[in-house]
Amino acid sequence: VGDWAARSRRDDDGHGRFRFQASRYSFHSRAFMKVQDGCDNCCSYCRVRLARGRSVSLEIAAAVSRFRELHEQDYREVVLTGVNLTNYRWEGRGLEFLLERLLAVDTKIRIRLSSIEPDAVTPALLEVLKHPRICPHFHIPLQSGADRILGAMRRRYTANQVVDLVEKLRGVKDRPFIAADLIAGFPGESDED
Repeated sequence: VGDWAARSRRDDDGHGRFRFQASRYSFHSRAFMKVQDGCDNCCSYCRVRLARGRSVSLEIAAAVSRFRELHEQDYREVVLTGVNLTNYRWEGRGLEFLLERLLAVDTKIRIRLSSIEPDAVTPALLEVLKHPRICPHFHIPLQSGADRILGAMRRRYTANQVVDLVEKLRGVKDRPFIAADLIAGFPGESDED
């Protein structure tokens, strides 16, 4: 286990979770940049923790360096990806700090977030999302709109918290595109759910 843990933390030597760089295999104007992997949640339907392990994040300096490389390759948009992107943490700093550092790079590249967990969007993150280079596209892995089912799924939020988040996102961006994942037919789910 110790050896696996050490290997899983490598990110810049070509042997770790962040070695794949989609920009090297793409002929598009949009690049994907993985900055987070794994998950610390224990949702009842999900096996990501077993397959990918606990949450790990790409070092901020490495992320900024890769972002600059994408700028030099003339990309116009970068999608930040991760299994649980809002779980990004490096030396106690979250996704909002990473976004601030990327936005400070002298470029016109737009930044799109692959998805945001409803329970992890902080006021500081909402403030950064106001930046004009952050795309007005927000994907929320909702899973269910019924509190009873969310509890059975061991999700960390209620349906009302999601409604509140959507209202906050609408306050941050003018007419944002908001998408969601929903699981239909979860065991025990009723027609009313």
